Amino acid sequence: MNFLKLPVFLSGVLLTSQIAAGEVVFYVTEEGAAVNNVAVTFDGDKQLVGKNGFAVFDSQGGDHFAEFSQLGAWVGETEFSLSADQSAEVQVELIAGEALAEVQAYVPGQEETPALGNISGMVTSAETGGGVVDARISVAGTEVAAATDQDGFFALELPRGSYQLKVAHPEYGNRDIDDVRVISNVASQINLTMSMSGDSVIEEVVAVGSYIPSTATASERDSSAVLDAIGAEQLSRFGDSNAASALKRVAGVSIEGGRYAVVRGLNPRYNTVQLNGGNIPSSDPSRRVAPLDIFPSSVISGLEVQKSRSVDTPSGSTGGAITVNTRKFPADYESKLSLSLGGTFGLTGSNKELGESESGDFFGFGVSSRDMSGAVSEFERTEREGTFPTSDLERAASKDLTSRPLDLSSQKVNPDISVEYGQGNSYQNDMGELGYLFSVKFSNKWSHQDDAKETSYLLANASTGELAIDESYDYQRTLNDVDLGLAGSVGWISGDHEINSNTMLLRQSTAETEVQSGFQTEQNRDMQNYLTSWYEREFMVQQFTGEHLFFDFAETELDWRATLSKATLNIPDRASYSFQADKDQDNYRLFVSTVDRSFTEIEDDSADFGVDLSSVLLSGDDYVLKGLYGLSFFNRERDAETTRLGYQSNLGSQIPTDTFSVDELINDATIENGDYTITSKTSVTDVYDATWDYFSYYLGADLELGLNWRLNAGARIEDSDIVVNTAQTGTTFAAARSNSDLLVEGRAEDDDAYGSFSATYIQNESMQYRFGYYQSVNRPDFRELAEAQFVDIESGDTITGNSQLEKTPVDNIDIRGEYYYSETESVTLALFHKSIDRPIEKVLLPGAGNKFFFSYANGSDGVISGVELDARKEFEQGGYLWFVSGNLAFIDSEVVIETSGQTRTQNLQGQPENLMNLQVGVDDLSSGTEYTLVMNREGESIDSVSPLGVPNVIKQARIEMDFNVVKTVSDQLSMSYEVGNLLDEEVERKIGQEDFDVYTKGMSVNFGLKYQF
Repeated sequence: MNFLKLPVFLSGVLLTSQIAAGEVVFYVTEEGAAVNNVAVTFDGDKQLVGKNGFAVFDSQGGDHFAEFSQLGAWVGETEFSLSADQSAEVQVELIAGEALAEVQAYVPGQEETPALGNISGMVTSAETGGGVVDARISVAGTEVAAATDQDGFFALELPRGSYQLKVAHPEYGNRDIDDVRVISNVASQINLTMSMSGDSVIEEVVAVGSYIPSTATASERDSSAVLDAIGAEQLSRFGDSNAASALKRVAGVSIEGGRYAVVRGLNPRYNTVQLNGGNIPSSDPSRRVAPLDIFPSSVISGLEVQKSRSVDTPSGSTGGAITVNTRKFPADYESKLSLSLGGTFGLTGSNKELGESESGDFFGFGVSSRDMSGAVSEFERTEREGTFPTSDLERAASKDLTSRPLDLSSQKVNPDISVEYGQGNSYQNDMGELGYLFSVKFSNKWSHQDDAKETSYLLANASTGELAIDESYDYQRTLNDVDLGLAGSVGWISGDHEINSNTMLLRQSTAETEVQSGFQTEQNRDMQNYLTSWYEREFMVQQFTGEHLFFDFAETELDWRATLSKATLNIPDRASYSFQADKDQDNYRLFVSTVDRSFTEIEDDSADFGVDLSSVLLSGDDYVLKGLYGLSFFNRERDAETTRLGYQSNLGSQIPTDTFSVDELINDATIENGDYTITSKTSVTDVYDATWDYFSYYLGADLELGLNWRLNAGARIEDSDIVVNTAQTGTTFAAARSNSDLLVEGRAEDDDAYGSFSATYIQNESMQYRFGYYQSVNRPDFRELAEAQFVDIESGDTITGNSQLEKTPVDNIDIRGEYYYSETESVTLALFHKSIDRPIEKVLLPGAGNKFFFSYANGSDGVISGVELDARKEFEQGGYLWFVSGNLAFIDSEVVIETSGQTRTQNLQGQPENLMNLQVGVDDLSSGTEYTLVMNREGESIDSVSPLGVPNVIKQARIEMDFNVVKTVSDQLSMSYEVGNLLDEEVERKIGQEDFDVYTKGMSVNFGLKYQF
């Protein structure tokens, strides 16, 4: 495992101890110039040399064998021996297609006459294009220094090792260049452009360190599975604020509601989300997987979407196994502060009708006045027990419930603001290296659904599927999202062992206000509807991970993890109410029965433990066989409770008003007068508990045959038991307690083996082809199994679960060709096919009064197939560095739905017809400015499946485009400017040819500053 091979951390470079013992450096040239199309296999470990001709390996004392291949063809080999304290430099020259190697062994720090190499280069002025004269080039920690000549040229002769150079000039400022490698009899070249404005660009540096894949491209190429990766450098380049915004650039991936990944047309329930390999619960209980926007980019070292399942990934990853990898401590001290300010056109600075806010809302903590009071809780308890509450308790509860105002007030929408600070460092001692990293982030942002219209329908004719409009509203939905995150990491590295502790506390709070104005067909009257809500989502995790290499014990690599996490959702006092016009449309009346207050608390506790191991079982001159084995288990428990309350009136169900004010009608005085009293609307299905017990183990093998083949196969055995306990709809709490027959158990249980196989054919160092077959499964979630009604926070849909849901087995085939023409440039073409048995679909069903409601159901069977094309190209022209990257995905699916003896065939719910992502970037090398345009297009998809004869609800195709500029002012300071949602296309759902829901989000702007101390 390459990331266990420790980089050489350097501080205050010493001439006598530049390279740690046990390191072998290969430098490959042809006709005196470095080459990058050669692979080096050293003691069975294979690397492609970097663009500057270097490859570096850790080594142990003893006999060693190295083999060289160019474009897949063998070109030479060499053997040598090292003592335990020796390192080696191996200079390889290609002559007439044959690699000739010269080995120099030495003991670092103990050479009587250290071998020398050279560092030379040019320092050029960005303003004049000529050389910078009298710039001082010094070597940190030494007395070695040189000054540039009239042409800006300098040269230094140094013992082999790794150095930090310092460049200083009275007019052009100071610059540091880290980790410049010198090997014996080789010149390392550095060309540096400096500006009087403080900007500088390193045009070329020859440097090398211990091999760790430093780009997402390298991770994808070296994986045994079909993998798409995003590195930290891409998160920074594209201005991603969180994991969700980054993943929408991955081929075949779209983001649902700005939070959840849809991979290859399979909605979020078909994916898994892990943190450093550990399973975590979701802070949104209406989804099985954790929302990806909860992870700020500052804590992320990289993101991986593994699209073909391997034996070490959970069987639930049918669409993709998404892994969020967090940052570890840095090699040197770092400290960063970021500030940003922004807003949305048509929203920021405007006055909106919003629910009451408190001072604590700005920081996302809300206020206790939203919570149920003691009197309200006691009233609800007596209602559930079937005892009669006293009049005093009823009056006190009524007044407490009314104490928080329901009326909206005009409030100004403030600009968006974000503040983030991070710091890290590491320390060397006799025990190894100890380091830390922490970050804290706060953001307060606004969004809205503007120019919005929502229409609901009745089933007018069941035989023909004819629809009639039930209600139609123009609405305005305003959201204020507050994110508060604290993340800390402590790590220890010693030799081949590494242990890390990660702690996170992430909060997301949302204040929602929705105002609807429209028409209700059944009553033939105008309506005014109001909704206010406050959501608090919190995610806490404490994770310990370890990475160990036991070289003397069959080269065994051991990774372990222990993850304790808690996810909570608290929705205090979600309030809604409606006013209806008189028949003459002159006056409005409050419908007291529509005044609803609800309080929801959901808590998920999760414990996850896992171990993954690999060992070299057999090895020879042209093969290496590794055994793969491991186990994992987790337990997740949920307690969920919603309390629903309202009012009943002694004045009639309709109360005249001319102010649209609930507070003027229902208040302490009218309650004391006996006009209104509190009433419980809580259903027995509003309370449920659930558990998920999971245990798995796997056995597999990874075989490398020569330089051309890699085979990976195994089986994963999983024992999963999901249980959700609630009660029958319409049952009272007292009856459910006394009669167990009235209890409803939703259960999804399975104990099966899931196989996987993959083969990679490596044609040469640039081309490879993959084939994979694997089995997976999709299990229903707690919410989907619970016979309870809930509101989807993202869509606003009211959904009822189905305790009869069954698991969904899936057979998968993947084929992918990959061409890598540099460390950062590639083209890939992938084909995939999935056969799905009994897919779980979100459905729209007819209910009471011919109205529809959402639920879940198993289909019969289905298939989904697609093709993905992904490419990236870089080129330089006229002082500008350009890149173009993007991907296309075309997806087709077919699922059979059976209802009442009739069948129909359609696409899978949530599967877009096509996806397109495009990124274009330009770097102005002279000014240090980066320009980036990002475009995402998502084709049509089924939002929900309707009954037979009724058109499905279709989410329409949409394009979103963002543009950002980053200006490097100095080594410490950078500025950014971002424009989001440039086109502001409508978000639209249709049922047949009719609009179901339509709105716009508005174009946003953001200005940011980042300072590195």
